[in-house]
Amino acid sequence: MKFNIKYILLFVAIYSISLFSNNNAIAKETTDRDTIATIALSDVKLISSTELSFKIRLIRHSDKWFSFANGTYQIVFDVPGIDINSDSMDIVFTGNTDLKLYVSPGGGNELPTDAYIIRPTINNQNKRISIFIAGPETFADAKYVPINDSGIVLGEFTVRGKNNFLMPDRLRWLEPVQFYQACAFKLDHDSLLAPGVVYQYTDANLELNDTLKHFIVYQNNTDEKFILDYFRVTYEGQKVVNIDWKTSSEPFNAGFILKRGIRTDQYMSPDLVNYTDTIASYPPDILYKGTGKNGIGGLYFKQDTVQFRNVDYCYQLEYVKRKFEVDSVKLLARQCINIPNAVIFSATSAPNPFTEYTNINFWLEDDSYVTAVVRDIRGREIRTLCKDVPYKFNMRQDPHVLRYEAGADDATGMYEIVIMAIPIKDQSITQSNAYVKIQLLR
Repeated sequence: MKFNIKYILLFVAIYSISLFSNNNAIAKETTDRDTIATIALSDVKLISSTELSFKIRLIRHSDKWFSFANGTYQIVFDVPGIDINSDSMDIVFTGNTDLKLYVSPGGGNELPTDAYIIRPTINNQNKRISIFIAGPETFADAKYVPINDSGIVLGEFTVRGKNNFLMPDRLRWLEPVQFYQACAFKLDHDSLLAPGVVYQYTDANLELNDTLKHFIVYQNNTDEKFILDYFRVTYEGQKVVNIDWKTSSEPFNAGFILKRGIRTDQYMSPDLVNYTDTIASYPPDILYKGTGKNGIGGLYFKQDTVQFRNVDYCYQLEYVKRKFEVDSVKLLARQCINIPNAVIFSATSAPNPFTEYTNINFWLEDDSYVTAVVRDIRGREIRTLCKDVPYKFNMRQDPHVLRYEAGADDATGMYEIVIMAIPIKDQSITQSNAYVKIQLLR
């Protein structure tokens, strides 16, 4: 937990300091939520009046994941009044897939070990098409998904009508997709910065859309596809938040609405936040007018200055669908970002002990004026490394570096580097200090 106090003393051992608990590290991960994948119903077409074919395609947008693990998908016809049951139709997997298919040694129904099985069914009880894809046990055997516009084909399927059943030509994902759809991925490494903190293990299956940090688009293949390529919220520093998004298709979009809310519980889903403030919309702002055209999108940007620190600001993107002169508001995406206290996130020294020089590496949670001094064992200041120098926040980037070269008169022994950070353009926090112990050997 962070504390909004005016003076923070951070004591460390000889090698490094870390100003966050394991729980805080996980909490910071959950604020980093963006669009990482699209699952599309693609190539939907009538083969004949009684046969409909389609593909399920998985497209990766982010380096937060690499390989497909498994999924369960629920599909219905985008036409009212269609009774989905096995008396009127069946479904088959055509064999077309980019996945390596599992071959059972004994021809049984066991789960796969080093490849994938694909099982489509007509779900009579729940009136839907269900597709189950089970994958391999290890990351090494999982299918890598490249970052490009086409992704991979999970499977191609054909729905066949019985007794002259006339097949509709429109499909859609069963909604709400967070409840009915599931898609998991695998990583070969932890995603946290903190050493010794295990977030997930190699070969574990992780959900692509977990409502906290990962956002996945389930895209329907219709003539009226609204395609949101990404919705991104980033912290600029000095209590400024950048919000940008990109679309590639906006049929019937009159304009966007961007709303803001505050989340005090970092583990609360963005879907449960109360979005009370409208910070951008069309009308009146012409910058947020939609293209209104299928297959034509745009780039959009908003910069927001917030009031408070040590809370999460959440943003909700909507658009106004205007069809046949009737307006309806449609939700597109939600994402939260933490506004940090202007404190020193971490500081280390290397080499340590040293004989001639050592580098002091430090990370900031916000833009700050930094002063760094060297003290001897009696607490006397013997060197100033920098004074009131502006540094940009870099908590998840390369460190800032200060170099201390021992003077000819500096004796063997223990010294202390004191780093003092004062936030730029913000008086809510007076100063934050960090202390790094170093040892000089002659």
